Amino acid sequence: MVIFLKSLGVFIGIFQVMIILRIFFSISGFNGLFVDKIFNITEPALSSIRSIINKIGLNTGIFDFSALVLLLILRFLYNFIGKVLLNNAN
Repeated sequence: MVIFLKSLGVFIGIFQVMIILRIFFSISGFNGLFVDKIFNITEPALSSIRSIINKIGLNTGIFDFSALVLLLILRFLYNFIGKVLLNNAN
């Protein structure tokens, strides 16, 4: 269980870094193959969050909070899964 939890933590950490890089690249206007790969990997998750935000009816105007919401969800899921796995292991 500990190996699974550590592997999940590494995966979530890498994905979080990719989301943060995407935010940086969006603001700075960088382009290139690496940036395209980051956008292609993160877009499915972010578009899902955007559609949920729109269905709820939250109008965020020109600001896109989907990356922040996804980062919070990933952290919450990791903490939740970790607590469940560690409690069941004892």
